[in-house]
Amino acid sequence: MLGFLSALVLMAVAFAIIMRTERLASRNYMDVVKARQLVHTAMAHIMANEIRTNMEDQVYPYWDAWPYDAGGNGEEFILSGGSNYVPWGVKVAADEADVSPMRWYRLDDAGNGEFVGKYAYMVVNNSGLLDANFVRGRNKPRRYGFDPGEIRATPAVLPELRSDSLYLYQETYNRFESVAELYWLGQNNAAVDTNGNGIAQLLNRRAGGFSGTGHFVDNFHVYSRFPRGYADPDDLLANTNVAYIGGNPADWNINSVSNALKDLFDEPTDPIPNFTAFYNALYDYADGSYVSRNPALNTYSSKAVPMINEVIVSNQFRLVAQGTNQLLEHFLYLTVETWYPFPEDTQEGAQFQVTYSGVPQVTVLPIAFTAPLALQSTPPAIQHGDYDFETSTFIFNHSAVVNGSGSPAYPPAQLGVRCVLNGTLEVQYLGAAVDRVNTGWPINTFQVIAAAPALALGGALVRLGEPAASSANDPRINWDPSASASPLQWDRVAATQGTNNTSRLNGPADEIGLMYARSLEHSTNGIQSVGEVGFLLYDAAKPWTTVRLLGPDPDRTARVLDRLTVHTNAVRQGLVNINTRQTNALTALFYDMSMTNTPPRATGSGQLELDQAKALAEYTVEQNQTWGEGPMVNYSDIAERWDQTAVAGVLGIPSTNKFFVESVVRNSIGLWGTRNNLFTVIVAARVFSDNYDPDNPPANEEDYVVAEQRALAILWRDPFLSSRSAFSTRPSNENFVRFFHWLLMDLKEPDAIIP
Repeated sequence: MLGFLSALVLMAVAFAIIMRTERLASRNYMDVVKARQLVHTAMAHIMANEIRTNMEDQVYPYWDAWPYDAGGNGEEFILSGGSNYVPWGVKVAADEADVSPMRWYRLDDAGNGEFVGKYAYMVVNNSGLLDANFVRGRNKPRRYGFDPGEIRATPAVLPELRSDSLYLYQETYNRFESVAELYWLGQNNAAVDTNGNGIAQLLNRRAGGFSGTGHFVDNFHVYSRFPRGYADPDDLLANTNVAYIGGNPADWNINSVSNALKDLFDEPTDPIPNFTAFYNALYDYADGSYVSRNPALNTYSSKAVPMINEVIVSNQFRLVAQGTNQLLEHFLYLTVETWYPFPEDTQEGAQFQVTYSGVPQVTVLPIAFTAPLALQSTPPAIQHGDYDFETSTFIFNHSAVVNGSGSPAYPPAQLGVRCVLNGTLEVQYLGAAVDRVNTGWPINTFQVIAAAPALALGGALVRLGEPAASSANDPRINWDPSASASPLQWDRVAATQGTNNTSRLNGPADEIGLMYARSLEHSTNGIQSVGEVGFLLYDAAKPWTTVRLLGPDPDRTARVLDRLTVHTNAVRQGLVNINTRQTNALTALFYDMSMTNTPPRATGSGQLELDQAKALAEYTVEQNQTWGEGPMVNYSDIAERWDQTAVAGVLGIPSTNKFFVESVVRNSIGLWGTRNNLFTVIVAARVFSDNYDPDNPPANEEDYVVAEQRALAILWRDPFLSSRSAFSTRPSNENFVRFFHWLLMDLKEPDAIIP
C-alpha cells in the first residue's frame, strides 16, 4: 500500500513539474507570438504613419537611412541577420543612423489605451538602385531606351561586378528574391547553370567581409515598380490619363490622345494651339507610308518625303527666222527644288514625281505675245539620297513676231516678264500627293525686269536678268504662298537652290535650317521613345520651333512627355529612379547611350563614353539635390533640371544642334522614372512582463523584457497620391510589403550570411 501511495505522490509531483514547464513554455510561446504580432502591428504603423509623415510632400527621400542624424550606431541594429539584405551602397548610411541608444517607441491599444509593447525601427532608402532582375550588362544591344535590359550593368561602370555575366545568372536562377542572394553570389567563386556549365563569378568579394574595403553589391536591389502617370507638383495627386503612341498608329485612339493632352489647352502657356494638326504630325511621323493622314496637306505635319522648298522662274530668249519673219522665242523655266532632310534609310529608294497642275499666266512687256504658252517638257522622277536637294524643271515656250511690218521692234530698252503660277505644285508618290503648295502667289513674285538681252538672229538662247525665286521659310509649312499667310510661309529671295534657306522669321538659333531627324526604325517599328516628340512642330505660327526636351522651354512643351507613352503596360519594372544619388546607377543608365546622328551629318554620332556618362550622372545628381531644384516629379521636369547648353558642356559636345544634344533625353527617357520609393525596413518589437510599469519605466527596463523579435521587410511606396482607397476617400500613397524575413537574434557574427 505504501508503495502504491509513493507511486501516486511521484506521479503527482511529476505532473506538477510537467504542468509548470508547459505553463512556462506556453507563456514564453505566447510572449513570442505577441512579439511577432507586435512586429506586424509596428510595420503597419510605420507604413501608415511614420514613413507617410516623414515623406509628406516628398517624391524622393532626402535621407539614405532614417532616423538620419549621423553619429548613431545603426550597425548594431541591423547585424542580426539584416546586413546581407542591405545593399552596401547605402549600408554606410544605415550604420550611421541614429538608433543608439535604441529609440523604443511605446505602442498602446488604440481601442482601450492599454500598453502593448515597444518597437524600434530603421528605414533604409533603396529607391535609386539598379534592379538586378532586369538590367542585363552588355548582353542586350543599347538602342533607344525601350527595354531596361539596355542599362549597362558592367564592370566598367559598377566596380562590384567581376564580369558581364549577370544575364547568365538571371537565366539560371530565373529571378533573385532578395539582396542576400546577390551577396551569396559574391561569396562563391562560381555558379553552375541548369546544364551544369560553370558561370564566371559575378561579384567581387569584399575584402575582410562586411568591414572590408572592396566592392560588394553596391548598386543593386532586386525589386522595382514604376506605375504609369504624372502628378501636379503642388499636390502630388496621380493622374493616369496617359495615351499610348507606340506600335502601329492605325491602332491609336485619337480621343485618348486628345483627353491626355486636353488639360494643356486650358493653361495660359498652352503649347498646342491646334491639337488636330499636332496629332496628324505625330501620326505621320510614326506611320511608315508616304501619304499623309491629312489629305489637304495644309498643316505642319510632314512625312519623310521630299518637300517643296524653293520655286524658281527663269527666262531665256532667242531670235529665229521663220520665212520672211523674225520670231522672238521665250522659254520659261519653272524649277521646283525639293529638300529631303532625312536619313536615306527611311526612303528605301522610293521615286517621287514633281507635278504642276496648271499653265503659268505670262505677260511679256513691251512685246505682246499672242501665242499661248505651251508645255515643252516635264521633269523626270526624282530619287533623293541622304539629306539632299533635288530640282525638277518644267519648260514652257511661246513666241511673237518682231521687227516686221506692224510688229514690235526688238530690242526695246527693257524687257519685263511677269509669271503668275495659277496651279498647284505637288510631290507625288505612285500618283498620290505627299506634299503640296497651293495657288495664290502674289502677282509680282516671279516678275523679272531687266535690260533686253542682245540677240543675234539664229543665235543661242540668252537669259533675261536674274531668276525670280521664292523660298519657303520652313518647308513643313509651305502650303499657302499668299502674302496674307500668317505667319508668312514664303519669302521672295534670290535663288538659293542647293543650300539651306535663310529664314527671315524668328526662331531658335539651334533649329533654323536643321529641320529634324527621324528614328531610323520608325518606319517599321513605330515610335521607340516618347522623346521622339522633340522632332515635331507644335504651332504653325512658329516655324522651325519644335517641342523642347531640354531647357530653356518657354512654352513648356516638354509637358507633352508626361501625357504620352510607347508602352502598353501600366506598370514597368527595371527602370532607374532619376532622382537617385547613386551616381554609378545613373552612369549605368547613360553609358553607351546612342547620340542620334541628325542632319547635317557633320553633327556627329556614336555612343556616350564612360567619362561622359559619369559626368552627366554627377550633373543630374547635382540638379536634383534638395538645395537645388529638388527631385523631379514628372518626365517634363527634365526641361527644368537640365539646361541644353549646360548638358552640352558636361558632355563636351556642341550645343548648337538641339536634336543632337536632346539625344540624352530621347534615348534614355524610356529607362527612368520617378514613381518608385523602395525601402528596407528593419523592425524590432518587445513585450514586457506584467509587473512592468510603462508610465514609470525602471532604469533596468531590459530586465522586464519577456520577448523580442526582429524582422526585415522590403517596402514599396508610390510617391504619388492615389484617389483610390479601401478605407478612406482621402488620397493616400499606395504601399505594400514586397518581401518579409524574420531575423535571428545573433550579434556575434557580423559576416554571417543568414538567408
